[in-house]
Amino acid sequence: MREEPLRMLAGAVASALAKAVDTDLWADLRARVAAVLAPTLFDLVSAHLDEARGRVVGAPAVRLELARAEFTTEWRGSIHTMLWQHPEAAGPLRAVLHAVSPALPRVAGESGVVQHSGAHHSGAHHSGAHHSGTHHSGARDPGVHPAGWPAGFR
Repeated sequence: MREEPLRMLAGAVASALAKAVDTDLWADLRARVAAVLAPTLFDLVSAHLDEARGRVVGAPAVRLELARAEFTTEWRGSIHTMLWQHPEAAGPLRAVLHAVSPALPRVAGESGVVQHSGAHHSGAHHSGAHHSGTHHSGARDPGVHPAGWPAGFR
């Protein structure tokens, strides 16, 4: 599969997760994304997503949109890496997005968070913004991962 569709899908999934962090959609969306991306590492991926969610929901209201944007950037790269390693997950991940997209909240575009436009392009939502697929992992050395954690995945 070509890289750009995987990059767009990763951005759409990360954006959907960022929009859902403080809604009742979070648990279901997190579980569905983790199950598709890393079924053998479901608990580990779920825990890392919940940890990242905690940083967003714990942010002061004035930083909430920035925290969502940081979450999106961080997870876009990780999701892209997993999709690159397992491109067969793209179809099921598109199905997850398609199923949850009508219920996702809309967010303002000022923060750089990918907009939910309601339009489907190959099953992925995209606002036309280009994403590099890079991510920031904080102080963690990108070459060091918990036991069993796929290389390149946060």
